Amino acid sequence: MPERDDPLWHFVHNRLPGPPSSRFLGWRCVELDVARGTIAVEFAPKPECLNPAGGIAGGFIAHMLDATIGPGVAITLEPGQFPTTVEFKV
Repeated sequence: MPERDDPLWHFVHNRLPGPPSSRFLGWRCVELDVARGTIAVEFAPKPECLNPAGGIAGGFIAHMLDATIGPGVAITLEPGQFPTTVEFKV
């Protein structure tokens, strides 16, 4: 797939900061394979994401998963198309 010029494409290539929720969680694409439709990301969540035991609260983990699946699907779509989460269970 050739290089695209849309905001989502620039986001997954770390050229645009992405949505506020992804910035809050420190989202960054580490590896992207458009041909295989795979993506690897990392997060650097803020201390506000921690539960009382010092781990990342489950709601934030769920959002991290959703913030990974969306771009993973998006890289397989045509320019201008955008995935939407219809149902999500963790």
